[in-house]
Amino acid sequence: FGLSNRFEWLTPEWRFFLATGFCGGFTTFSSFAYENLMLFENRDYGTLALNTILSIVICFAAVFLGLLITRG
Repeated sequence: FGLSNRFEWLTPEWRFFLATGFCGGFTTFSSFAYENLMLFENRDYGTLALNTILSIVICFAAVFLGLLITRG
């Protein structure tokens, strides 16, 4: 991203997509994985399970709700 910004290899729209969409998705998942790993290392298995299950359930629920709203 930095090189494309410095040398203007990509349009501003593509740079925005890389920064927020592509890179943002990786950092979000990395944070999720890191937090769960820390819970595992601290042997906080209940919070680990709750965090993992709720994250997945809420994610699917949000996608489902978004589809319901946008599809009418």
